[in-house]
Amino acid sequence: PMFPDEALPILKDVLCDFPFIGGAHGRYSASALSAILTAVIRPVLDICPLYVITSSQYSDGKSVLSGVIAASAGVEQSLGQLTRGGSDEEQEKQLSAILSRGRRVVTLDNHDGDFRSAALTEALTSTHPEFRILGKNETRSVPNKTMFLLNGVNTAPSLDLQTRSVFVRLARTNLDPDRRFKYMDVVGHTLA
Repeated sequence: PMFPDEALPILKDVLCDFPFIGGAHGRYSASALSAILTAVIRPVLDICPLYVITSSQYSDGKSVLSGVIAASAGVEQSLGQLTRGGSDEEQEKQLSAILSRGRRVVTLDNHDGDFRSAALTEALTSTHPEFRILGKNETRSVPNKTMFLLNGVNTAPSLDLQTRSVFVRLARTNLDPDRRFKYMDVVGHTLA
């Protein structure tokens, strides 16, 4: 246990090497910090927004940041898949399976460009979303205590999903291929 003024420098230290648009004191850095805090308290929240981590190029640290957020909740990065361009029924089935596993943080990794999912849109505003059971005329309710992270290059949630999202934008200005994080294994450091 510690006071917020003691905890914030520790959290900001973990985020110090990510190239947030607006820098370390900008709104996207604050969004990343809010994602970490949300991951920690997710079990007590009724609903949780989608956190979208995006940039205009590859290798800016989007997947690493997703791992740090998951690790802050004490879980290893959990990758869930929602098929790109899959039918609404297929995405509903996949999301139902993800939620039934009860994972705290799920990363939908490398979804570049436009992203839409009616099932995820529904799940983000419901404590017990209902999904149709394929092949039957019935539904099942699945408890939702999962935080979803979506990352990719120029990722843009569509329609109502956009209004249920918090954005974290990265933009690397240093193109040095030998770029390193302060902590060699920043995700492992966060888990510890």
